[in-house]
Amino acid sequence: MKKPAAFLGAFFVLASMIFGAAPTAASAPDPTDKIQAELILPRDFMPGKTVSTALKMEHAKGYHTYTTGEIGETEVRWELPSGWHTGNIIWPRAEEFGTQGIVAKGYTGTVCLDLPITVSANAKQGEHHTISAHVKWVACGEGICVPGEKIFRSDVVISSPLPQNRTQIFSFGILGAAFLGGLILNLMPCVFPVLGIKAMSFIKHSCDKKQTVAQGIAYACGIILSLCVLGGIVLFLRSGSELVGWGFQLQNPVFVWVMTVILAIISMNLAGGVEFGSIGGNAQSRLLRRGGILGAMGSGILMVLVATPCSAPFLATALSGVFVLPAWQAMLVMVAMGLGLSAPYLLLVVFPSALKFLPKPGDWMENLRKILAWMMAASAVYLAWVYLGEVPPDTGLVGLMSLVLALFGLWLMVNFKKFGRAMGILVLAWGVWSGVFRSGSVLGVRGGAEDIASLHEKRQEAGEWSPERVLKFRQAGRIVIVDFTARWCVNCLINERAVWHNDEIQKLITEKNAVLLVADWTNRDDRIAAELRKFGRNAVPFALIYRPDETTPRELPNLISVQQVMEGLR
Repeated sequence: MKKPAAFLGAFFVLASMIFGAAPTAASAPDPTDKIQAELILPRDFMPGKTVSTALKMEHAKGYHTYTTGEIGETEVRWELPSGWHTGNIIWPRAEEFGTQGIVAKGYTGTVCLDLPITVSANAKQGEHHTISAHVKWVACGEGICVPGEKIFRSDVVISSPLPQNRTQIFSFGILGAAFLGGLILNLMPCVFPVLGIKAMSFIKHSCDKKQTVAQGIAYACGIILSLCVLGGIVLFLRSGSELVGWGFQLQNPVFVWVMTVILAIISMNLAGGVEFGSIGGNAQSRLLRRGGILGAMGSGILMVLVATPCSAPFLATALSGVFVLPAWQAMLVMVAMGLGLSAPYLLLVVFPSALKFLPKPGDWMENLRKILAWMMAASAVYLAWVYLGEVPPDTGLVGLMSLVLALFGLWLMVNFKKFGRAMGILVLAWGVWSGVFRSGSVLGVRGGAEDIASLHEKRQEAGEWSPERVLKFRQAGRIVIVDFTARWCVNCLINERAVWHNDEIQKLITEKNAVLLVADWTNRDDRIAAELRKFGRNAVPFALIYRPDETTPRELPNLISVQQVMEGLR
């Protein structure tokens, strides 16, 4: 039985629709101004398989639509071929709205409703079918409720299902790609500072084979555990119909700020500015004696966190599997990735005799430690730059000052006793609270959604991507290039500097009257996530070239060359 408030909400919605929606033709609000709806279809429809379609709804500022169980909830009515079936709408988590003391639930901004469709088992490869969806909604805001509707019609072609043996080969192929991608990541600049620290630790304990083996296992466990946690978060968000991709944590300014602090602290420690052994006396010394194992596991966790910006090109196939495979298979992919990333150290565990080939400890390790301190500082500066790109300027200033406060507080803690240490704890807590609180405000934690909206408005440039702009330029007969990128993606920056800023490419774009649109995924953007999903992608970098003489765009590899782009333009 519905609550009385629900009846009052129903009355308000219906009254707004009857008395406030359209009194005359001249004053009737246009529903298309309030809601922009788009139906996103998958690329493959296979006999007997359930596919996921999505209804993307972009709400005008100040307007919302309703979720299931509310009067005026969004409805989708399908017209499908014989033998096809639809499942229930998978509703994302809804927000609460208060109107004249009445509470209802619904959505603002951009939201995607997951609409599963089961293809008939009797469908034949190559058959063409027409499917249509009649969508109805009620958009409320500014004291009125506006009913809207839209009909989508699409022609789909039945794809050929993979034979069972090919499916198994595909699954083993994903696991192999995950292992190989993780192994290659050991050579990437993102992870080199952490890799150097771990290698230095192995050399230091190379005379103690038992300790080295234990650290190697702990290091691998740290990598695999953290990857499985990331995979679990992805699966949880995926089950709630959230549009997420690899590197989603780097779209959160709070996470980026905290990672910047951690890397800065590690840099200070390597440089000798902060020695943690001075805290806690004998108790700390006992912890440090056991800390080799904990430190190794912590290094594994840190390795995963700093590897994310470099991982997409080498793990594209494997990462795609994580976002579409059943849960247990997706977790196997994460484990394979972790085994690849930790493989060099696991080899020392399996073959401890190889430790004799490592260089002997000596004074050179102190110089290496200083070099690694500078490299870790460079990583911290890079993340600080990413952070500044995700928040408004005033928030960025507060965040950087909070970073300095936190580091100063830590320095006081380890270099002074009693009163000085107490002051250090207070300053450190103040810095961390200020940084997290202020960074969280742009996520709406403290009502800072308007700040981030203002930031996006400032980013409106001639080359910004949107589906509407792609359609507009394609209808004008122009070549359209779409570069999916993010500030926190190292390989995206490589593509930008080496290819998109290349003089020859710029000249050819001008000659061909082409247009380069940038889909910036630095902050979370469900429109970009949905567009990537269309092409089976969930990570950046990625690029497309739409040509007037071709119906489908050309997909470029993750790391692209000038020659590949020139071939796509000519």
